Amino acid sequence: PGTRLGVRVSIDVPKDGDHEAPALLALLQRELERGAIRLGGDRTSGSGRLCCRASVLEERCLSTRHGMLAWLKNGGVWSPMAPVTPLAATCRDITVEVTWEPTTPLMVKAGVEGAGLKAVPLATGSGQQLRFVLPGSSIKGAIRSHAERILKTLGRTAEDDLITTLFGDGGKRGEARAAALRVEDCHSLQEMSREEWEKALAEKEVSTVDFKPFSSRAAHHVAIDRWLGGAADRFLFV
Repeated sequence: PGTRLGVRVSIDVPKDGDHEAPALLALLQRELERGAIRLGGDRTSGSGRLCCRASVLEERCLSTRHGMLAWLKNGGVWSPMAPVTPLAATCRDITVEVTWEPTTPLMVKAGVEGAGLKAVPLATGSGQQLRFVLPGSSIKGAIRSHAERILKTLGRTAEDDLITTLFGDGGKRGEARAAALRVEDCHSLQEMSREEWEKALAEKEVSTVDFKPFSSRAAHHVAIDRWLGGAADRFLFV
């Protein structure tokens, strides 16, 4: 799931420059291929993950007359780079992968509404198909709430160093502290076509909405008045 794009990374190395540059580039290639590099914000909550599907290391020598002429005669064609041992990574991750299924209906609301449904499941692209998704931020928030509940039971506070080390502090103590725990988005194993998705959103009769091939059904809920804590007047949603 996600978006595919092409990326080219170039490093200019002087003739008597950094001899570790090729090894550093090989390290970057290896870490991208195993999905260990993140970009952008909210990286510890499932966002910004990159995975390199195919890559090649090439080089050209422009520091000598012979290298410059060879490159010009070949029409700017790059030559394959000689095999090089990547630099050693400075840190190691512990990865825990869990395959599970809910025992009760579960979904995260998308930012769109259907013609009949007011709350539809959050979905993400998977090639030409769609999958339901639980954001890593939602899962991480649920884990943090349980961790805080356990610590409070033991007589410790929610601002305990264990909590801030695992989940970060959001800048509450001045400079933001990065979280040690990263939680990926959870994607459904089944996929649905974009045509079925559009059909379900366009269906006005709630009882006939069907997100095939998922087992789904519409449910009626009464919104809660945040001020009074009771049922909100005329705020029934599906």
